[in-house]
Amino acid sequence: MNRHVMRTALFWAALAAGAVVAGCGDGGAGNTSAQLASANEYFAKQNYAAAVIELKSALQKSPDNRDARLLLGQSLLAAGDAATAAVELKKALDLGANPNDVQPLLAKSVLGQNNPRQVVLQFADVRLDRSDASAELKTTVATALAALGERERALQTTLSALTDSPQHVPATLLHARLKAATGDVDGAMALVGQVLAGSSNNLTALLLKGEFQRHGRRDPAGAIATYSAAVAAHPNAVMAHVPLIALLLEQGDTTAARAGYDKLKLVQPKNPETLLIEAQLAHIDRNFARSRELTDQLLQSYPDDIRLLQLAGVNELRLNSLSQAETHLSRVMKAQPAAPLPRHLLAGIYNRTGQPGKALEVLKPLIEGPTADSAGLTLAGTALLQLGEPARAEAAFARAAKGNPQATTARTALALGQVARGNAGAGFAELEAVAAVDKGVQSNLALVAARMRGNDLPGALKAIDDLEKKQPDSPIAHSLRGSVLLLKGDASAATAAFEQALKLDPLFYSATAGLASIALAAGKPEAAQKRFEALLQLDPRNTRALLGLAELKARTGGSKEDVTAALTAAAKADPSEAGPHVVLVKHLLGHRDTAAALAAAQNGTALLPESVEIMDALGTAQLAAGQSKQAITTFAKMASLRPDNPEPQLRLADAHAANNDLSSARDSLKKALEIRPGLFAAQRALAQVAQREGNPPEALRIAQAMQKAQPQQAAGFLLEAEVELGRNQPDASIASLRKALTLSNTAEVAIRLHAALEAANRGAEAGRLASSWIKDKPRDVAFRFYLGDRALASKDHAAADTQYRNVLEIQPDNALALNNLAWLMTQQKQPGALALAEKANALMPNQPALMDTLAYALALDNQAARAVELQTRAMAKAPDDHGLRLTLAKIYLQSGDKAKARNELQTLAKLGDKFDAQSEVSRLIGSL
Repeated sequence: MNRHVMRTALFWAALAAGAVVAGCGDGGAGNTSAQLASANEYFAKQNYAAAVIELKSALQKSPDNRDARLLLGQSLLAAGDAATAAVELKKALDLGANPNDVQPLLAKSVLGQNNPRQVVLQFADVRLDRSDASAELKTTVATALAALGERERALQTTLSALTDSPQHVPATLLHARLKAATGDVDGAMALVGQVLAGSSNNLTALLLKGEFQRHGRRDPAGAIATYSAAVAAHPNAVMAHVPLIALLLEQGDTTAARAGYDKLKLVQPKNPETLLIEAQLAHIDRNFARSRELTDQLLQSYPDDIRLLQLAGVNELRLNSLSQAETHLSRVMKAQPAAPLPRHLLAGIYNRTGQPGKALEVLKPLIEGPTADSAGLTLAGTALLQLGEPARAEAAFARAAKGNPQATTARTALALGQVARGNAGAGFAELEAVAAVDKGVQSNLALVAARMRGNDLPGALKAIDDLEKKQPDSPIAHSLRGSVLLLKGDASAATAAFEQALKLDPLFYSATAGLASIALAAGKPEAAQKRFEALLQLDPRNTRALLGLAELKARTGGSKEDVTAALTAAAKADPSEAGPHVVLVKHLLGHRDTAAALAAAQNGTALLPESVEIMDALGTAQLAAGQSKQAITTFAKMASLRPDNPEPQLRLADAHAANNDLSSARDSLKKALEIRPGLFAAQRALAQVAQREGNPPEALRIAQAMQKAQPQQAAGFLLEAEVELGRNQPDASIASLRKALTLSNTAEVAIRLHAALEAANRGAEAGRLASSWIKDKPRDVAFRFYLGDRALASKDHAAADTQYRNVLEIQPDNALALNNLAWLMTQQKQPGALALAEKANALMPNQPALMDTLAYALALDNQAARAVELQTRAMAKAPDDHGLRLTLAKIYLQSGDKAKARNELQTLAKLGDKFDAQSEVSRLIGSL
């Protein structure tokens, strides 16, 4: 197993030609004849290492001996060192060796360096005058053409080789391979039979016959018999043993496989293939440490061998070294992008480490399109459950069921269809029946997703109990249980479930994140931080945990610098991971630090130049920095890398629009719609382009076309409402919003309609809408909160008070409602504001807006020192929020410190138009 050898069966077929070197010519000195004869004997016995040593010694004495050079090249090629072989063969040719002897070997050496295109370019037109040599060269060229996917040319070249030498074995066997590739297994077997009729022990023919039996005819017993015959005829040949052992392992006959391994070890104990099989058997025995020891040893010499990398990745996975497992398996996926197994394994790692988004990205090639991979869809469904999207998860499980021919999965798909059509009772009954007899867990996961989607939390918990019975050693059931218990509001039981998940798998990120969220909700950010730190002690490079820490700092009011440092640490932990770089750029843009965001994006691009995610972040930062032309270049490259995705075209349209090139923006949006017809974001942007061009009729035409194409969707009517509002037609906008609400009865649409009615001075209608909505949806927090904010903005404190209290009846721990209600109470000097403000700050600590309310409540409670200290900290966290300074001035006034109040108010007065509350500043200064 040499890194320079291309391990395709086509290459081995070409190499099997085994040209015999001509006798000594006149190019060598007489005193090297004995060494050359000895080397020929070693070569005949397949002792290529000894032949190489002998020949190098001879060439030290006679460097211009062309026959020694030729035999050295052939020996090196047979030993697997194709690159060095090519050097020696070229020297032999330069010294006058016969092209009939050299050119076929030279072509094989180029192919052995995994360069089939160069073989075709260099040797396709070479003509030799000896028929066997010509056939040999053409066979290698045909092998290269087949490797390049040019099967027709490969076939014609192979037939030409057989015309030169009808009995040429390698050409015949290559012809058989080409037939098998077209599905003509019987014709392929017939050609192999011709070779074996003339040479019953031909190793390449026997191996090819076994391969056709194994894969073409699905006859493992026949393949085992053929491979066994190959081992009997060639007991010292490693490649005779390897396929037999591999097939026995595939059939689950580990006893026979071990017996085969013992035979191989007797004759080739140090061969890399022998060691690889030993590593495989150690893995089967669950001796993962020994298997890792062997794969690590082999990877030092053969770092690019896909079989080794895959086994090494699975070993690291079993040993809980997830970062190293990800490294190995990512390389396998890159080398074999169409192979499902490495993608499945990587997705499993990402699901386990709380990176469901990355799991979906890895699975994308397997789950997109009509012929989706069933196992991949199941993993995708698990990822979607982690993301809190039970509806999409359920859809993924349903597709997985349809793609699997087993009866249980077909029944699962039918049951999910019944649930989707509203026949929930029968659908759930069937799902439970299927889950009871299904040996796998796909039906159980589908049942959990369906129950969660319908907000049937008791039913979801029962389904999770059944899932746990099937997988008692898996953390998935316990983590899902924790998530459902949290939805029920049972933090104590959820904590126990997440803790149990971590006992089974300390690296299971979802459980860690769940426990951290519970601690944070309880006002214990330090405990939440310890959860992430515990995971990082086990896996210091876990970028998801590092990002979790950064998010925790941001949510608990950490300074911009603290959060930036945490995100930078996450990016450095695994430079090959795009996520931390993207989050860092977004964080800096959120703080309007465009220069730092641009620098961070450029740094990420330097490390991962082909990452589409980082390109997106870079283009966004460039737009924020006013570099629209550079953003156009970035998004254009992004679009070229993702031609089947409309998002890059949307970004490109934004950049063109920022550059005032509306024509190009329109072209990009049309391309986005070609990729995904009906895409709302693209149609809305097209309408906005039309409005910018002063063409509202065109914008309306787009909206009405959407309505016609999708009459049951609200999107077209929402777009029409935007356009009508933009051209100052409030009544038409309201009419469109009413239609949208009939199609999409959501709080978002109701809020937009209510706001439009108020803006059009149709308060009575707005009131009727609000009353009706609250009556029909009494637990809709979003609409009530909106009403509270609207009342607050219009200084209707009584109405705002009522709405916020209604929100808190439904969600007692809604920190924003607590804060807003506390603020209202401070303005009206009502008792109880301090307790509400303290609770809000415990739920969302270190947030300047919430700290501001609490500080003023403390001042009203005559706790001036605490109030000033807290407000000073709030100002340090948000130095550009001048409203915080105004509150500080009020705190000083409340405590009677007019001098300090005057200083703060004068500072605000100097801001002039930069602070829009100057009227209140003037009033307070006048009161001093």
